[in-house]
Amino acid sequence: MNKQMIKISGVITTLVIIILLSISTVGAQTTVDYPKFPDVPKSHWAYVPIGVMAKHGTITGYPDGKFKPEKTVTRAEFAKMLIVCLKVPIFTPWFSSFKDVNKGDWAFSYIESAKIYMPGSKTSNGTFFYPDNGANREEVAYALVKAKGYQFEKVDTKNISKIFTDANQISPDMAKYVLIAYNKGIIKGYQDNTFKPQKVLTRAEATKLLSIVTYDSQSQSGGDHCGECF
Repeated sequence: MNKQMIKISGVITTLVIIILLSISTVGAQTTVDYPKFPDVPKSHWAYVPIGVMAKHGTITGYPDGKFKPEKTVTRAEFAKMLIVCLKVPIFTPWFSSFKDVNKGDWAFSYIESAKIYMPGSKTSNGTFFYPDNGANREEVAYALVKAKGYQFEKVDTKNISKIFTDANQISPDMAKYVLIAYNKGIIKGYQDNTFKPQKVLTRAEATKLLSIVTYDSQSQSGGDHCGECF
């Protein structure tokens, strides 16, 4: 083998070593950089989105160090998660916009700051937020569409029945937002072609959806919930 071939071979070997070291370094960073929660192992379907969000400080665990991924999320809790993720300035007015939210409540400022995305319900007795109710899929779809500024997209809601077999269970005023969220890849349906609009989200599910609109490119590899898309 002549000297030129030996030189070329040496260069190729060096490049291969550099590439292999780069790959192993990236892999190591992927597994080491994420904050650790004892109840969110690497095998958990939402390990990546929870890790990404925790790494950026947009979500946190509980004082005991756990994340409690299967705990359901209330509307008040989701309002806080949404505002923190969107980095919306906290607004604390003198008076509450909702009959069932007092100024001394822990979530008061978050709820007031989130009312553009989570407006509550107007009744003959005033406007109510229902802070302790679970945050369900259709209202979360609404909030995330508004958060991304997609609410002006034109869609034909008649098509929603072709996508979801339980389309008749989606509130008429929410159908547009559910369809936009679906078209934009923010929220999907389940393997049985249902949407389950009234299903309350868990902390893991809420985190996955918020990660999609907040850190889109970094959190898509988290996998689907039990083989389902949500």
